[in-house]
Amino acid sequence: GVLAVSVLPADSSSSQHFRKGAFCSMTRTQLEDILRHYSLNFLPQRQREVEDERFPPMAVIFRQCLESDRLPTQDKFIHAVQSQYEGTWTPAHSARATRAYVANIQQYHFELLLGEIFHQVEWNESLDLREGIDVAVHHKGKQFGFAVHVQTPRADSFVERKRNRYRPSMPVLDVLIQPRRYCVGRFWLYHPQDIGEVIAFTETNQ
Repeated sequence: GVLAVSVLPADSSSSQHFRKGAFCSMTRTQLEDILRHYSLNFLPQRQREVEDERFPPMAVIFRQCLESDRLPTQDKFIHAVQSQYEGTWTPAHSARATRAYVANIQQYHFELLLGEIFHQVEWNESLDLREGIDVAVHHKGKQFGFAVHVQTPRADSFVERKRNRYRPSMPVLDVLIQPRRYCVGRFWLYHPQDIGEVIAFTETNQ
């Protein structure tokens, strides 16, 4: 199903209704306040066979954690992934789950930022798993997708493979997080001042 996140301004009179989870009342600034106090430990282990292995759907698991626990810590997320993993869990698996945790935090932060601009923002399991879209918005009768990642050579290589794997059903913008440009605690996040590129994308692709 579809989960909508913080999509209506407090003073909005829109009659649109969305299914809401426990996390929907969180704002971007509230998320940032939480992240300032969250620890984050990157694990050095990286094994090719683990990187190529099929994991449980970690984006879905992150959403389940949000609904039950407001915002999961790194350890809670790793344990949630491990509980759905079939096989022997190693430090390399924890390392990969940690990177997925950070990526999901970054995507969620971007969603909440979109919610400050657009009236309908959604994360959709099908779009995520089948089209590689991290978050979508509806604007002027059209849907737009966004794929969020930190701009590093390793991430750029992954995104290129991702592009070749999926055929999105809507225009998609690659949203690049610049390393160290907007840091909250230990998290690199999308800078709110860059939202103009998102607005321009939705206007020029009408």
